[in-house]
Amino acid sequence: IITEQQTKIVNIEDSIKHINNLLLDMGIADISIEKVEDEEMYAIARGEDKQVSFKTLSEGERTMISVLYFIETCQGLLDKDTAQKRRIIVLDDPVSSLSTQYLFAIGRIISNAFYPDVKFDAKLEQYVITPKVEQLFILTHSLYFLYEMTMMKKEHRDVCQKLFRVYKIANGSAIDIMHYEN
Repeated sequence: IITEQQTKIVNIEDSIKHINNLLLDMGIADISIEKVEDEEMYAIARGEDKQVSFKTLSEGERTMISVLYFIETCQGLLDKDTAQKRRIIVLDDPVSSLSTQYLFAIGRIISNAFYPDVKFDAKLEQYVITPKVEQLFILTHSLYFLYEMTMMKKEHRDVCQKLFRVYKIANGSAIDIMHYEN
């Protein structure tokens, strides 16, 4: 079943190259995703000898590769015969177990992949938003990551982002609106 489904995936080699390039961009030269010889599958490899080594990865390395893979799958088509659909993306604490260096890198990759393009149109005297996804929900426990994922320009935040705090109460959960400044 897996082999049959893999034949429908579009550009898997490009996705693997992109993930490997992102790892290199983050300074991770000893981990890559490599095609397994004589098989239609890929594996995580480590070192110059490219030995399959999933068991030797730290929790942070596993998280990072999982997040990169998820982001990559959200970018492409899974079936050659379907058109790109608008997507709702939910990232549930994508930076747990990551060092701050990688937290920053993953934050930039997420914003580049999913954040809308926002430009001010002087003729219309308003911001024009070109979305990349229908909606993006990022859940995190990290205040540092929250601020990393918040758009820098207030005008962009005002037209594109909403911040919420979810917390437990006696009979369930509650949600409050957050403000960047508070």
